[in-house]
Amino acid sequence: MKYIITEDQYDRLVNSSNRLWILRRYKLVRKSFMETLKNVNPCTFSSFEFYETYFYSYLMSDLHPEYYMIDNFDYLGVFEELKDLFYVDLTEEYFRRKKNC
Repeated sequence: MKYIITEDQYDRLVNSSNRLWILRRYKLVRKSFMETLKNVNPCTFSSFEFYETYFYSYLMSDLHPEYYMIDNFDYLGVFEELKDLFYVDLTEEYFRRKKNC
């Protein structure tokens, strides 16, 4: 299967080592994302901002075995890339589950 992307999308992908790190391990990252969704209950948070911060901290802890031996690992950069990559999925899941509290 081939994907057609714009030059801007290509430049963003190639110039971001953090995004490349995530994409190389996408199956693992996606699996960790799904596990984190199961384990972090949105009903215990007063706002989406608190939930989002806790959620991604939990996700990064789950991914820790993948990056703990990498020198100069950009933790905050990967954190921000994950927020960009999964923003829509996380917000939809948060509000869907929040209705059932």
